[in-house]
Amino acid sequence: MARPLRIEFDGAWYHVMNRGAGGRSVFPTRGCGTRFLRLLGEISTTFRVEVHAYCLMANHYHLLARTPVAGLGRAMRHLDGVYTQWFNKVMKTDGPLFRGRYKAVLIGEDAYLRCVSRYIHLNPVEAQILGRPEHYEGSSYRAYLGIERAPLWLHTEETLAWFAPGNLRDNYRRFVESGIDEETRSFYEAARLPPVMGSEEFRRTARQRADDDGRTANPEQPDVSLIEECPTLDAIERAVCRAFRISSGQLRHPSKRRDGSSAARGAFALLARELGCYPLGQIAERIGHRSYAGASKSMGRLRRRMAVDRETRDRIEAARNDLSVSCQDLTPFQNKVSRSMSTSGSRSG
Repeated sequence: MARPLRIEFDGAWYHVMNRGAGGRSVFPTRGCGTRFLRLLGEISTTFRVEVHAYCLMANHYHLLARTPVAGLGRAMRHLDGVYTQWFNKVMKTDGPLFRGRYKAVLIGEDAYLRCVSRYIHLNPVEAQILGRPEHYEGSSYRAYLGIERAPLWLHTEETLAWFAPGNLRDNYRRFVESGIDEETRSFYEAARLPPVMGSEEFRRTARQRADDDGRTANPEQPDVSLIEECPTLDAIERAVCRAFRISSGQLRHPSKRRDGSSAARGAFALLARELGCYPLGQIAERIGHRSYAGASKSMGRLRRRMAVDRETRDRIEAARNDLSVSCQDLTPFQNKVSRSMSTSGSRSG
């Protein structure tokens, strides 16, 4: 199976995660968690990986990490590999502990980093393990609030600095307690987790970096489809307008008239999220909603309508097919990497 292409560069931020093979527990005892955290400290020093947040759940873990010097892959292979060896020795087991290679989502601007930090620290609450995140001892949240001393390798200052002025810890606590925002929740609930979280400009830059990396890519075939050029919002708008037989003006300016534009706005939001992973706020602005909640509600109404109306489902499929055809004209980046993959495949026999 093709492996996702890792985008690595100096100063990159990542949300890193991995899960136990077959849902098995990877931290069955307190000692296991302690050992894993000790290894985190080791990779922080040896591989120059800054750990900014963590949460160890029973069968998986989350990290928010920054690499001042590119090299996340080497650090994570060390972390997962050494921990697996230790785990198998202590627990008298053998074989893979994790279900595969780690997942790493490249994170863009500060606003997204704040939300990822909150998402990580709210994992125990979302899993209904307990009601308040500060009661969970397996995460860095208690260190953020000053309840316990942060290990030397845990970087809390940069995240807390985003919550100036005032009492930084209290401001961060209120931010976390406000709950996971709809855009972040929608991102992580996607059927296929996107490899990049950020603005359209940041994703474009990430694709360019992947283009540069592709010139010296490992012959293990990367899954280029994970970072391929997404349909632009303009392209999605044209496809939706054709499918629903409305104008761009009708799509962008909500009205109470029964002209099909309400369903079309829901379709635009759905396809922009599904095919382009665009932020809900950007989608909402495009179709005349005041906030991302409007775009989210449009998608909800559309899904309910699709469940009972075949014509709506057909229109969505037509727009999807329209975009699929238009995306067959690959960008130079995609053609270049695709050719390199074909060449690598022929060399490997």
